Amino acid sequence: VGQSLEEQRTKLNAAGCSKIFEEKISGKNRDRPELARVLEYVRDGDTLIITKLDRLARNTMHLHAIAEELERKHVDFIVIDQPQIDTTSSMGRLLFSVLGAVASFERDLINDRTEEGKVRARAKGVRFGRTPKLKSEQLADLRARFAAGVSRAELVKEFGLTRSSIYRLCQHLTQPPPDTVPIPGKKRT
Repeated sequence: VGQSLEEQRTKLNAAGCSKIFEEKISGKNRDRPELARVLEYVRDGDTLIITKLDRLARNTMHLHAIAEELERKHVDFIVIDQPQIDTTSSMGRLLFSVLGAVASFERDLINDRTEEGKVRARAKGVRFGRTPKLKSEQLADLRARFAAGVSRAELVKEFGLTRSSIYRLCQHLTQPPPDTVPIPGKKRT
């Protein structure tokens, strides 16, 4: 509820926003291109309006970094669904910090529950990630042919893998034995 862009767009238009930045990336991600554009775009006297605090960030440190940048640029900050948040007042800043801490706590709880679920699933034999492209016999054959010097192009065609996958799967075959690794600054005899 409230996470659809259309619903958020409606609220932002009703609040009188003249420019709307939008992206479908979780607030937990710090590397969000549109967020970076917003923070670069806002100027002295602007007001940044968001629908919910957790749409901006999910941890206190990131929220405070954004708030400090907005304050440095003399930009006001309003959260539509939490109208008490107004970073121009001391009470608003306090509430902003408390809600940021709660959002961070909630994110941690979600992560903990997710990890507990993964541990239970692994205990039941569930495997995560992509299914391997090669069965163990095929992998042994690939490694044997790689070690025998079969061309990488031929292995790519035969096994349907990329060159980088072949090198990764056969990496231990291309590495020199540990006793032949040169020591920096020492001359070999």
